[in-house]
Amino acid sequence: LEVDKIKKWHPQCRLLLRIKAPSDSGSLRPLGKKFGALPEEIESLLHYACNVAGLKVVGVSFHVGSIAQDPTIYREAIANARAVFDVADYLGIPKMQILNIGGGFRSTPLFEEIASVVNEAVQDFFPDPNLKIIAEPGRFFPETAFTLVTHVIGKRVRGEKIEYWIDEGIYGSFRPTLYNSCFVGIKTISMKESCEIGESTIYGPSCDSLDAVAVDIKLPELELDDLIVFYDMGAYSKCAGTKFNGFDMLSTPTYIVSTNST
Repeated sequence: LEVDKIKKWHPQCRLLLRIKAPSDSGSLRPLGKKFGALPEEIESLLHYACNVAGLKVVGVSFHVGSIAQDPTIYREAIANARAVFDVADYLGIPKMQILNIGGGFRSTPLFEEIASVVNEAVQDFFPDPNLKIIAEPGRFFPETAFTLVTHVIGKRVRGEKIEYWIDEGIYGSFRPTLYNSCFVGIKTISMKESCEIGESTIYGPSCDSLDAVAVDIKLPELELDDLIVFYDMGAYSKCAGTKFNGFDMLSTPTYIVSTNST
């Protein structure tokens, strides 16, 4: 058991019990299959950790999944966290003090809606003013801060569909488990203006047939050495790069552009 490992190697630590969000289907990358205790497991886990192993469980955490699209799942998860606090009180465990609401946030107008739902749920379920609330807004901060510029290095025309190859792919900045072209702005920069908009697919440079960056999207016709620009690429992109197939995606140069506000 994980509790026994903690008891052996770090018995003085303060723990949060991570619970499975009641619904994470509204997120692009659900995490509930791998992480989080189920409601029927809560009481036995708390009893064993606190009353048997003698560890300190000081709060609850959850994560509704990456890129949450449904604000109401936060309210459901906070309600479930309240139930865990109540179980702890029933077991006579020292009063819990921390609620970790996880992440899943993007820097979009939806964030304001999620924040409103979270604030209302906390007021309804956790009126204690001494409760400490923390979050994990990893994607929220860097996502819109970086833009990726790629070169067209290959082109194929098949009927009315055009396929392009660029010098970035899923083994670089477009990690398939964390990237979705629906949430990234795409702009083309061409030496030759084209009014023709057609069905296109963008592939990465590797030999893997799964190395597709965007499939069946509308783009103006491009030529070799034209640029395709991807916006909102600051989160979970270059940091996941590899050297697969000999393409050193880890060495993609980064340029910092800033303006002097004074």
